[in-house]
Amino acid sequence: AETERKANDEEVELTSTGKNTTNVMFGTMLQLQHVKSGHYVTVLETAAPFDRECRAVVLSPEGNSAAIFKFMPKYKSQSEGSVIYYSNSVVIESAKQRGMMLH
Repeated sequence: AETERKANDEEVELTSTGKNTTNVMFGTMLQLQHVKSGHYVTVLETAAPFDRECRAVVLSPEGNSAAIFKFMPKYKSQSEGSVIYYSNSVVIESAKQRGMMLH
């Protein structure tokens, strides 16, 4: 876990300074990390407090399988494997709980 955290920290540093030239593509699995706290966006298995049909989403200090999301195209004009551009619409799906989307 410590090795993964160090690798994530290095990746965030490269990205935040503009030195990371890796393109993110549709179908890529990523963890979303809050910049100021360093915590990860995580989907819980419990219901959200205001909408019982949705899952609760929290910031967790540790990345785990509930903190991995798959970036998918919203429209059929894009496909898995193509580069995501700033203007593209994406659907963010939980990798652990298939069919659960962030919105």
